[in-house]
Amino acid sequence: MRKSPIYSDYAQFYDAIYRDKDYRSEVEFLFGELKTNGLPLNATALDIGSGSGRHLEAMQWMKINGTGIEPSAQMVREARARGVSVQQGYLEDLKSVRKFDVCTAFFAVANHVAPPALGHFFEAAKSRLHDQGLFAIEIWAPGSKDPRPTSKAFTYLEKEYIRTIAPSRTGANSWLLSISIIESGSREVIAREEHTLYKHPLERLAQASEKFNFQILSAEPLHLNPRDLFHETYLLRFLG
Repeated sequence: MRKSPIYSDYAQFYDAIYRDKDYRSEVEFLFGELKTNGLPLNATALDIGSGSGRHLEAMQWMKINGTGIEPSAQMVREARARGVSVQQGYLEDLKSVRKFDVCTAFFAVANHVAPPALGHFFEAAKSRLHDQGLFAIEIWAPGSKDPRPTSKAFTYLEKEYIRTIAPSRTGANSWLLSISIIESGSREVIAREEHTLYKHPLERLAQASEKFNFQILSAEPLHLNPRDLFHETYLLRFLG
């Protein structure tokens, strides 16, 4: 068994697992809200942690000039195969000096950021935004209870993907996400990776973001998918 780089082997399962996720309606709803908060019609967007590029693909369909940054090399390959622009790396690695009208961090990307590093996350986003630019952050609901240990399995391409989530032993406000890839015939575990995901209450987001001149526009979160109340989205404005 080998330990995989971030979301590498997982990438081949990702689109199959989330094939029923309506990326287009999420992007339409979010950008409708962003436009009511002053986002220009010809907006430029940076999608942080863009995964396999499905949200960027939806932006492209809406004629939004979007680009992405994603640490997983395999996810980047999947995204580029869709015809969207994605660079491999983390937000601070972005090579272009270009600034954007909006940054997006969909689907719990910010929950991968440990609380002590949250300020750095906002500082990096600030460096990529125009004055009065907007930042949309979708996180796991901070008020939710820690889940009981659960495991889900999914078979694809003669391999089995097992995703386990449990409260982390490192603290009450974090979860441990474990991903294993198993050879279906031999049952051999051929790859494994683990990630700690952190809860970020609204107060923590506000405290970390205010240091870098962000304003949270509403204490009431958006739910991009009305059937998914576990993910909450907050809109922030960079005051320049």
